Amino acid sequence: MSEHGVVRKGKFYSEFSMQTTTPTANDNPERTSGLLVSVQNSSELLVALAAGVRWIDVKDPSRGALGRPEIDVAKGIRRLMTIENATDLHFSIKGIGAKPCEGTRNIPDGEVFSCPVKNSVQGAIQFNTPTIYAGTKFENIRLEFKDGRIVHATGSNEQKLNEVLDTDAGARYIGEFSLGFNPHILNPMCDILFDEKIAGSLHLTPGQAYEECDNGNRSAVHWDMVLIQRPEWGGGEIRFDGEVIRKDGLFLPGDLQGLNPDRLS
Repeated sequence: MSEHGVVRKGKFYSEFSMQTTTPTANDNPERTSGLLVSVQNSSELLVALAAGVRWIDVKDPSRGALGRPEIDVAKGIRRLMTIENATDLHFSIKGIGAKPCEGTRNIPDGEVFSCPVKNSVQGAIQFNTPTIYAGTKFENIRLEFKDGRIVHATGSNEQKLNEVLDTDAGARYIGEFSLGFNPHILNPMCDILFDEKIAGSLHLTPGQAYEECDNGNRSAVHWDMVLIQRPEWGGGEIRFDGEVIRKDGLFLPGDLQGLNPDRLS
């Protein structure tokens, strides 16, 4: 759908994202367990995450809690992310890049985002948080991929889910992948500006890609779907090129531990 131009992060959200009650882990009996994400060619994402650590001690009231360091992101590195068990998903971000969100817009902040190579996504992912799209609430969404395309989608309100994914050709491809780490947002509230930043979460987005990390996918849809990997939500691992980077919602490498809740809160 070439008529849908590229957009910037923070400019492409549904107006319909309100709910009066806040679900918690105990409200979700079908929690995902043992989630593993394996990303190959992940250097750019690691650089962006490390840049996020450097923001923490920057004192600039005009930028809130996060500063904005200069980032020299490596180019052309192959990366593959894999998620396992209830979710078993892998993809490459080679050549796409990654961007830290530094607290200057899209507030509240606390994420680093990238995008899979359009045709590289393989496997399946089971989301464990509710989501609202165009005024309709969806739960327990599961997406299955083949060569980047969503070939099977299930969940509550399944007919409507697939209608949204059939909006245009790009709606069944992914336009964003992101890791959330805001220590003050712990449970979903069906407002994506908050839910996508939940500590220990990731989100995967059917539809439109952002210009900052553009895989060429175009769609009228941009639907962030959130998976929480903290232990009370089932846990899980994220691997970059085979190395465990985050386990049960906590970053393991020493240079990324500054993004963990005990260091940020």
